[in-house]
Amino acid sequence: MKRLILWIALFSPVLNQAQDITKDTLTPFSTGASYITDQVCNFRGGINPGYAFLGMVSLEATYDTRKIWSGGTIYVHAANTHGSMPSAELTGDLQVVSNIEAGNHTYFQELWYKHDFSKMSVTAGLQDLNACFANSEYGSLFINSSFGIHPTISGNLSAPIFPLTTPGISAEWKTGNNSKFLAAIHDGSPTDFDRNPYNIRWEHNAGDGLLEIAEFQQTLNIRQKHGLYKIGAFTHNHLLENIIHKQFPDSLKHFIGGLYFVADQLLIEKNNTATGVFVQASVCPTRSCAVQSYIGAGFHLTGFLSKAHNDVLGFAVAHVNLAETAGSETSLELSWQKEIRRHVFIQPDLQYIIQPSGKDSGLKNCLTGLLRIGFTF
Repeated sequence: MKRLILWIALFSPVLNQAQDITKDTLTPFSTGASYITDQVCNFRGGINPGYAFLGMVSLEATYDTRKIWSGGTIYVHAANTHGSMPSAELTGDLQVVSNIEAGNHTYFQELWYKHDFSKMSVTAGLQDLNACFANSEYGSLFINSSFGIHPTISGNLSAPIFPLTTPGISAEWKTGNNSKFLAAIHDGSPTDFDRNPYNIRWEHNAGDGLLEIAEFQQTLNIRQKHGLYKIGAFTHNHLLENIIHKQFPDSLKHFIGGLYFVADQLLIEKNNTATGVFVQASVCPTRSCAVQSYIGAGFHLTGFLSKAHNDVLGFAVAHVNLAETAGSETSLELSWQKEIRRHVFIQPDLQYIIQPSGKDSGLKNCLTGLLRIGFTF
């Protein structure tokens, strides 16, 4: 851990210098880095009360190909995750209290090429589906994973999301001045970290199937207040291995499909403060789905609790309905993020989890506190 912090401290001046050079000379290169730590304390309930520490290092580089050919962008994003797994070890919740929980890995998160045309763009390579699809701007404040990616996606299928992504092809069309359509297709079964520790050994076998997703986005200005509305659909299938008798063939019968909706709407903007709300909803009606439906909502207050107006306060609720008699799980989160100096923020966070992993788990409701500290370079 100390080595990681020292490494970032030594490397950050280089990144800052590279960013300054990019701004001054308009070179085609840009770089960035960040380090996030979560201190987690489960006060009561769940699997066990206790403390956990986890962290994530991110390094990224972008190259604009305009000096060679126009319209091209190459992007590389590498990451290191380390530390405990609080949901697996302490809280036992399905939705995951920390969105950087992943175990101990060093790997490539994204590695792709994007080409822009007049009214569309096409991206090919290793991509994080959640970077473009099913995300919420206001929901990104919160630490619980459900506010980033709908659990009807993360809980039901092998989606190319943090931490393990897959190669894919995506496209974006501008359908109007205030609307666009996105679509992507990915390998349906990521090669796990045991066989693919750095996420550079990609395999696509006949039984992996495919994940397809499409999303329509519409920008609306309601009473001159910006809003972004998204509706999407996804399907996923892969080969269901036959474990009854080797003489019987495997069959491509494991199919999952679902719909989702996301809305971010600014309500009030005045004197360097702003109030916004977000709503998420999704359904996965396939009988084999562990998570049948999800709804999340919250509010987002910017600049109310500091003279510099550089803080954000939010409260949100995430609720999942589980399959058959498993019941449901509900997470309530109160979070406050404050920039304490340039490139450094702190984020105290409190979560209350009702029926972790559903009523059949036998786990008591959790009260969990987190302190996130973030550095950007």
